[in-house]
Amino acid sequence: MKDSQWTKFALGVIGSVLLLTAIFSFMEGQGALQPRTIGLIFFFGTVLLYAVVGVLSSARKVADYYVAGRDIPALYNGMAGAANWMSAASVIGMAGTIYMLGYDGLAYIMGWTGGYVLLALLIAPYVRKMRAYTVPDFMAARYGGNVARGVSVFSAVAMNIVYLIPQFMGVGMIASRFLGLPFEWGVFVALAVILLTTFSGGMRGVTWVSVAQYLIALTAYVVPLVLLSIRLTGSPIPWLSYGQALSEITAFEAANNMTSYIQPFTNMSMLNTLGLIFCLMVGTVGLPHVLTRFYTVKSVRESRISVGWCLLFIVLIYASAPAMAALVRNDIYQNLVGTPIADMPAWVESWGEQDMVTVTDVNNDGILAYEGLELHPDMIVTGAPEIANMPYTVSGLIGAGGMAAAVSTSLGLLMVLAAGVAHDIYKKMINPDASEGAVLFWSRAVLVVVAALCALAALSRPALIVAMVAWAFSIAAASFFPAIFLGIWWRRANATGAVAGMIVGLTVTITYIIISHFYGIQIFGILPVNAGLFGVPANFLVTYFVSMATEAPPEDIQDLVTELRYPRATREIGEGN
Repeated sequence: MKDSQWTKFALGVIGSVLLLTAIFSFMEGQGALQPRTIGLIFFFGTVLLYAVVGVLSSARKVADYYVAGRDIPALYNGMAGAANWMSAASVIGMAGTIYMLGYDGLAYIMGWTGGYVLLALLIAPYVRKMRAYTVPDFMAARYGGNVARGVSVFSAVAMNIVYLIPQFMGVGMIASRFLGLPFEWGVFVALAVILLTTFSGGMRGVTWVSVAQYLIALTAYVVPLVLLSIRLTGSPIPWLSYGQALSEITAFEAANNMTSYIQPFTNMSMLNTLGLIFCLMVGTVGLPHVLTRFYTVKSVRESRISVGWCLLFIVLIYASAPAMAALVRNDIYQNLVGTPIADMPAWVESWGEQDMVTVTDVNNDGILAYEGLELHPDMIVTGAPEIANMPYTVSGLIGAGGMAAAVSTSLGLLMVLAAGVAHDIYKKMINPDASEGAVLFWSRAVLVVVAALCALAALSRPALIVAMVAWAFSIAAASFFPAIFLGIWWRRANATGAVAGMIVGLTVTITYIIISHFYGIQIFGILPVNAGLFGVPANFLVTYFVSMATEAPPEDIQDLVTELRYPRATREIGEGN
């Protein structure tokens, strides 16, 4: 597809979404469209769009299926990467987390955006020079043999499953909200949507679909935010009215002797806040589905440009999340707190039926105090239009945006899982003579099994969406980051050290998540989201000492490391088969 065609496609998606939103809002105001109908149109309309785009871009070869033929323009690869990256945590959960944690919640934004800067400077161009299909391919070429490949696949499976579960939770919540289904049924609707979209076109199809999903997510996030800003401050520029909202929040809290929303380290200690930033940054560098995205561009130079575009597209959402959180909090302070509990708006009851809102008369006077209102962080964004008394059409739009982000990330994660099992295990380790058709068959079989298992796990809602995503980042940080970083920057790192380090880092991190979240055992008060603070140093130390205690890598491997450090060189390493 030519760049001009990509541009027409992008403008067409944005224009169509805005036009349909305007038309539906008008029809809703005239009584010609009911809320349930609007929800159905937004939900199934976007699903149909993704399915059609995926089918039209269906993969015909293994290179198309895993790396989109390596011919995606940097700008649109950045857009697709942003969509794969943002996930339900960014679009659905992050503003809610900032709403709940205040200043401390900004650690998520600083960690995730800082991670992309780290990725652009230290990793992406060098990984792209290794002409491979998957991160385990890179690990096998750098460290030699199938042991490093197998451990990489296992680590990727563990991380991706933890990352996939909250995506199913996000889509399930949206499906249940807009289709009127119980949450459990919504999760299985999410399963059907994700499988339908992923099955169609492999990485080439995922890339096309992800571009559409990013555009829908961005539009769906910004439009309600602008309307909310106009309603509360009269300004159509929420990034500027954010300051006014913070001033009003501060004044309200001071008048009512409340803990300050903007006071640092009130909800998380300094250690946990800085630790979270660190884990998210290095976890970004270790995410296989993010690194795989930089195999799909035309050249090493394009990979660096693609990271820049990706960071820009991420910032467009991330700069909006704090404004969304502050504007919603200010709306709650000004228009809900202090009203009679008997006169609660309809959204309190409807979200309460999903266990997302709890109202308690803490003062026994029939008046709502802020302490008596408990909002689940995962409903702040999707519920913002109702909280601000906007047309239901806006709720449908933002629901479509949240679903787009969750589905897009799920596609990237499932592709990495499929590649890990079918390409890295079956093709590279079990049956090297397997045909392309057999490899693609096993890829799709893995998609079905893993997606079904994640959907089942999502039914229990084991943690907040953003918390589970942070767990996945700690797992990626503790398993992949040291091995990839040292693999590029230290010639002496060998396979024995890297494998031992990955196993130790992964084991330490998962163990700490389990004992801290499920059993309440915390060392130095470190939260489960910061489990990587134990796993990353353990991995580095084990890799270093084991590498130094064992034989150095062969000269050809050390020469490969030297060559990797010159990302502008035109020759790519490896054959990618």
